[in-house]
Amino acid sequence: SSFVSPGGVAHSVVAVADGHVIAGEYRTVASYGGDAGVQSSNGNTQDFFVAHVKSDGSVLFQVGYGGLGSDWVNSVTVDDNGDVYVAGYSSEYATFGLAQNKFNFATSYTTQDAGIVAKLDGKTGAVLWSQAFTNGRFTYGCSQIDFDSGHLVASCGMGASQSFVGADGGTGAITANQAAAASVYELDAATGRVN
Repeated sequence: SSFVSPGGVAHSVVAVADGHVIAGEYRTVASYGGDAGVQSSNGNTQDFFVAHVKSDGSVLFQVGYGGLGSDWVNSVTVDDNGDVYVAGYSSEYATFGLAQNKFNFATSYTTQDAGIVAKLDGKTGAVLWSQAFTNGRFTYGCSQIDFDSGHLVASCGMGASQSFVGADGGTGAITANQAAAASVYELDAATGRVN
């Protein structure tokens, strides 16, 4: 199956029972195998895409999400039910924390860098939840995600501090004793909260 997208980059792919789930970034329009494509919200900066391409080359779903700034997916994985998890970056995330059934992209561009982890429905690509991580001084975003034996784990870059929504629903934070560091989180796969 072919991928058509100006400025498109597939950053990650994972094999599933009936094909592959591919994720990355694109500009303007992205389309697999001639199916109806996903349209960028602005055409000038990166938006991210996720596509489930079946073994026969047909497309189960393809979705694109993004705001006015730069947004991309660095890593993708699936759970035992076939639901999809992505880890990435956004330059204009509006609300730091947890959102249900959406991504919180800003409606007007104000630089608010965030690492993002999200759960998508494995049959449609619809957002089930998204969790944003503030990055402190540096803007690396979340680079890896994995689901294994019931555990969802993500790694993100951070500056001197990083905030997130914890298991109790309140704001949690970690700090580093240096200007830049890496963080590793276990998240509740059902809610998106950090365990």
